[in-house]
Amino acid sequence: MNCSIENATPKNFSVNAEDVVLDNNNVYAASGTTPLVLQLEKWQLQVTNWKLDVKEGGILSNKGLIKTSAIDIPFQKFVLRSNMFLIDSFNIKGLTLGGGIHPLSNVNTDNASLVYDLKTGSDMQPHWRFSISSSEKPIASINNLMGLNKPIKLNYLQTISNNETVMQLMQETTPHIINNNIKAQFSPEIITNGPNFFDIYGSLNINLPRAGAVGLTMNYTKPQSTLQMKFKKVNLDFQTKGFIHFYTPNQADDNIPNITIDNAKINIKGKVVEKPNKSFNEVDADLFSYANNTTVGEIVLPKNYVMQLNSEGNTASNKGYKLILTEGGTKVINGDWDIFSYTGIMQSNNTSKDKGIDNAKMTFKVLGDVEVGGKGMKMDGIETPFGDMIMTFDFAQKRLIGTLAMNNVMLGTNTVNGTIETLFDPAGFYVAGGGSIDVLGIHPIVDGKYNLGVMLGSYPLNSTSDHLWQVVNAYKKPEVVNNCYITNIIKPSNNKFSGFYFTIDREIIDKSIDFDFILASGYVTAKAILGADVYANFSNGLSVGFGALAYAKATAGMSALTGTSLSGSLTAKGRLDAYKNPNGFTISANVDLSFKAKISQSLIATTVSKEISVGASAQCKNGTQFNFELTDGNKAEDCK
Repeated sequence: MNCSIENATPKNFSVNAEDVVLDNNNVYAASGTTPLVLQLEKWQLQVTNWKLDVKEGGILSNKGLIKTSAIDIPFQKFVLRSNMFLIDSFNIKGLTLGGGIHPLSNVNTDNASLVYDLKTGSDMQPHWRFSISSSEKPIASINNLMGLNKPIKLNYLQTISNNETVMQLMQETTPHIINNNIKAQFSPEIITNGPNFFDIYGSLNINLPRAGAVGLTMNYTKPQSTLQMKFKKVNLDFQTKGFIHFYTPNQADDNIPNITIDNAKINIKGKVVEKPNKSFNEVDADLFSYANNTTVGEIVLPKNYVMQLNSEGNTASNKGYKLILTEGGTKVINGDWDIFSYTGIMQSNNTSKDKGIDNAKMTFKVLGDVEVGGKGMKMDGIETPFGDMIMTFDFAQKRLIGTLAMNNVMLGTNTVNGTIETLFDPAGFYVAGGGSIDVLGIHPIVDGKYNLGVMLGSYPLNSTSDHLWQVVNAYKKPEVVNNCYITNIIKPSNNKFSGFYFTIDREIIDKSIDFDFILASGYVTAKAILGADVYANFSNGLSVGFGALAYAKATAGMSALTGTSLSGSLTAKGRLDAYKNPNGFTISANVDLSFKAKISQSLIATTVSKEISVGASAQCKNGTQFNFELTDGNKAEDCK
């Protein structure tokens, strides 16, 4: 028998009625043994137990099924004849989700229909459409879902033959609770179906300040005999104090969850970064919302996470410094997020290069006493027993600078003034400082004012104008600053300081006397300074040494009523250098003496004067190379 159904595939088909019985004036119905299987676009129509009925004038069946990607639709009435095609009496009580992995419960049998709609779906094209609707009560519910505390109610269901499915959920005033966690309040919005799964998408309120709602998808599958649920990746980005953002980064597979929910807490894995200007490299972090009220929520940085301080990103490096986190994050306090901070052990990325340098434990805070800008992060008001400390982290230069100011700090009977500076950046690190100490009450010979300078670390040092050298000698008397250290030790070491340097000076005499005897007046000054330094440098081989410097100057002058004036000065400079470097041992001594005198006489019409200057220099190197000459030059500064 030839048959035809519009909008089916194939449109025209044949059926074989094997046994037709003719009895006088009657023709008895005959049944077919082969099911009718047709495609309704992407659906499959299966008709079994069919028969050819002469009275009805066509093919009848009381059992059939429309298979869709979302649900199977059983029916109990099928009629096909020349002028009619009918499918009715849907057995929608057997509707399921995800290709049969979970049933729809409490299905309402009213208002179910199957039609061929000429304009429907997202493409507004002709499709078969099956729908169930109700304006007053649910058309079905999804009961006993893993992870949810109550059923989900539906008030509209539509599936069309291109496998698009729409399920509209009834709006409820009370949210669902996930995994018995009172903080995990979930409002379902959309259900989507697949051949062996279904997803419930909705809004999750994690009850944390500034965070807002999170879009959450609950994915249900049944790989074995038990229904299983897992979360899909959530997307979240919110700002705490200090322009600190917690966000969830993009990932290749959104089916890999970054959220877990149990009865005690919600945990979302993400990253923390400062926007728009970074003062630290972004770091992994865990966001927690707790069901109890002891701790509302917190952001926790992972312990032992390696954060690079001197490079962009946190990949491994053999330059600069890293911070191995011991703790960090922020908590909700009094309804808002507290100041974000992190603590870690700072280490060199190249321990073979920076030998003998102890690790330093450091804490960084953002906001509060911290100023954050495009250039860097500045922390001030840090109290120490020696004075106020300022820490600045210049993220653009990957540089951490700390400055400690000591102003009239009392150590027993001694008074200390000075500054200490620390620096860490990709070029290296140093701890350096300069200051003065007034020693009193020890012994008359020892008591007095001492000027000190010190540096240790590993850092480039190119010339006497470098900031590092200026810091070390900030309080030193310029007459006894050992600039020859740069020439003799640092330059042969590829302009790299790596070790320690200590210097000290003391004024022995600093006197000035003026006198006036009516007929004659004058002045006398005397100044004497001793300086010394000791050092060790490990760059380009070991160099160790000692230096001593002495400076003395005396001046005198007199003028009389007769117009006669006399003035004179004597200056002496001496230095001793003894050092050992990869080229050998060197000891040298230099002494400069200079004498200047001037006499002038004022006459009636003019003034006559005479000035004399005499200088002498003596140099000795390694006990054998001796040189003496009369000169006005400054041979004591000849470092070669």
